[in-house]
Amino acid sequence: MNQSLDPTALVYESIYGYCRVSSMEQANHGTSLAEQKKIITKMSMYLFDREPDGFYIDDGISGTIDFDDRPQGKALKNVLEPNDVVLCSKLDRLIRRISVLCKIRDDFNECNIHLFAHDILGGAESISTSKSPSAKMFVNIMATFAEWDRDSTAAKLHTGKMRVAREGRYIGGGVPYGYQLEKRGRHQYLVEVPEEQEVIQYVDTSMIRHEKMGRKAPWRKMAKQIKSLYNQDLPFWKVERIAKRKVKERATV
Repeated sequence: MNQSLDPTALVYESIYGYCRVSSMEQANHGTSLAEQKKIITKMSMYLFDREPDGFYIDDGISGTIDFDDRPQGKALKNVLEPNDVVLCSKLDRLIRRISVLCKIRDDFNECNIHLFAHDILGGAESISTSKSPSAKMFVNIMATFAEWDRDSTAAKLHTGKMRVAREGRYIGGGVPYGYQLEKRGRHQYLVEVPEEQEVIQYVDTSMIRHEKMGRKAPWRKMAKQIKSLYNQDLPFWKVERIAKRKVKERATV
């Protein structure tokens, strides 16, 4: 161990690096998996004079999910032994919700597993086993910011998607029944298909009637009626999907 750190020797066994990206964050600067591994390796060399024994990487997993419910998070916990070390490049690569941090910290502390984050006190003090009130307060503040940042980013993305959808622009995914794509300049727009819109209106009207009669799943019957009235052979599951899709979502789902 690097002797320039706390003179109290840290007893440790295996060293593991944990990396995570969610689909929303993969393109952001400083959160790529390669960058995280690079930071963790440097951190391990500085603290323990050796590279990590292995990496556990959750790719496309939200930081709001409990560690036990993440594929690689669960795999990591299954191999951890007392006095092992877990390193992460930033606290928000580990968690995006305070409650998740509290559970990880309590679990690791109970098993005497040392957790370090590069952006917490320079990565020189264990988050999970530290007895310092100041360190605990700083970690909680950083966790609060990570949760706020995640919620703020999600809100901005939702607002942007809704604005684009109101303009009738195509935002990706499957083209919903009742619409077709039309390219205008650099963007694609969803344009209503009159014949299919008539079917949607029929489904909406029929659903009201069936609900009043206490019928909860009349999809096969409605599919037969659509074929007879509109000469469109729709499978019953598609009729169900049309019926359950909210009107405001039809241009965005």
